[in-house]
Amino acid sequence: MAAIVPFPSSRRVAMVQRLARQMLSYKQASADKLLASRLKKMAETLSAHGVPDELASADVDAFHAAVQAELWRQTFTPERPHGGAA
Repeated sequence: MAAIVPFPSSRRVAMVQRLARQMLSYKQASADKLLASRLKKMAETLSAHGVPDELASADVDAFHAAVQAELWRQTFTPERPHGGAA
């Protein structure tokens, strides 16, 4: 039977956006430490809930990739007034 992560971290959009926004407000070294800390805590939490290491690692990697993509999006996409679309 395959193990399933009920709420994949990379799909938690608000959490990804919030962490990326927070990282952008820090200097590079501090932002890197913050991300490493969050990823470590995420892995520990998944492990504590009995998620197999391979699946936990894949979920943490996917979250990391989602944060990196969001950092790029927030850096290079101009804000639109009142959240309007193009």
